[in-house]
Amino acid sequence: MRSLLAAFLLALCASPVFAQTMEYPLALAATEDGLLFVADRTLPGVWKVKDGKADLYFKADKMFRTPLNAVRCLAIDEKGRLLAGDSSTREVYRFDENGKPFPLTNGGIGIPMAIAVARNGDIFVADLELHRIWKVPSLGGEPEEFAVIPAPRGMAIDSQDRLWIVSHGKNHLLRLLPDKTVETV
Repeated sequence: MRSLLAAFLLALCASPVFAQTMEYPLALAATEDGLLFVADRTLPGVWKVKDGKADLYFKADKMFRTPLNAVRCLAIDEKGRLLAGDSSTREVYRFDENGKPFPLTNGGIGIPMAIAVARNGDIFVADLELHRIWKVPSLGGEPEEFAVIPAPRGMAIDSQDRLWIVSHGKNHLLRLLPDKTVETV
């Protein structure tokens, strides 16, 4: 899957569609069926790319502090729905089947920089401002502090439910085990 996604991104970036539509892509997420979502900071908003064709998925207002004005990260949840972390509203949004975003944490995140979703649906959010990894219930609600990590910028969950974190504060790759033990890799 990873090599297929890399090849698709290379082809997309070389295509005239990419150059004519996206101005400042910051993040991307891909579904199992090959649908790609790309956050565009300058738009602001999110593009949907299918079969090499980019279409507008969600256009945000250019006014700061409005929903999805500054999307920094995207992920796909356990049911195939798009999640977006927005630094302008300090929120994580889930999009419904009609492309409408709904807030999940009531502004409970500082600056969301990465999102990873566990198999059980729990959502993990890397907060660059507060140097935390937050755990958000799959249905939304009050975020729970999961770990304190200096300057977390990227995350992924592996097949053993271990959370991998890029920590810019220590320039390390960290692995967070289910019992919350942090290992430097």
